[in-house]
Amino acid sequence: MPAELRPSPDCYIVSTESTPSVSYMFVAGVLKRIDVRQAGIRSDHGIAVGDPVAKVWRAYGRSVRAETDAYDPREQYLTVPSRDGRFGIRYETANGKIKSYYGGAWEQVQYTEGCL
Repeated sequence: MPAELRPSPDCYIVSTESTPSVSYMFVAGVLKRIDVRQAGIRSDHGIAVGDPVAKVWRAYGRSVRAETDAYDPREQYLTVPSRDGRFGIRYETANGKIKSYYGGAWEQVQYTEGCL
């Protein structure tokens, strides 16, 4: 993406016409995170948008870090760090199901609103 079209000089998010519900976050020109917002695309542990929240707990067990959603106190962020802490995956919930998920570099997985 040309620098003049980026909303931020250091961080920007793009998607493709063929997969508009999957987006890619770049920081300083390096892919740092991939977001998934549609059913049918499974994570490395077989979890997809629309699956029950309990499936995350079964798949990752004690590795899951549960936090209250920043915008809806009834919902959660279920975050799992990699063993070395450099990467992670976060599942967002809605009504007992997975609403979206994203994985990548640990710092960017913590962002709750795009590049923030």
